[in-house]
Amino acid sequence: MKSHCPVCEFKYEREEGYYTGAMFINWFFAVFLIGPVWVSMLLTGQSPWLTVIVTTVLLLLCTPLFFRYSRVLWLYFDYYIFHPE
Repeated sequence: MKSHCPVCEFKYEREEGYYTGAMFINWFFAVFLIGPVWVSMLLTGQSPWLTVIVTTVLLLLCTPLFFRYSRVLWLYFDYYIFHPE
């Protein structure tokens, strides 16, 4: 991720621990994506090990994709709350 926005020069990099909230948002995305897959596989009588393997692979593939968007949402929340102009 770039350190500054190329259009408005907004500084993305913050103090240490700033993006901990972004990790929570990332977890939230993962639960709402993987949760229905998990439940549907269990309700259709799939093997518990197959369910674990499929959901683990989905998590490993999707988490890096969600993390960028979770950081953007966290920056938006921070800007909206502390700079309400």
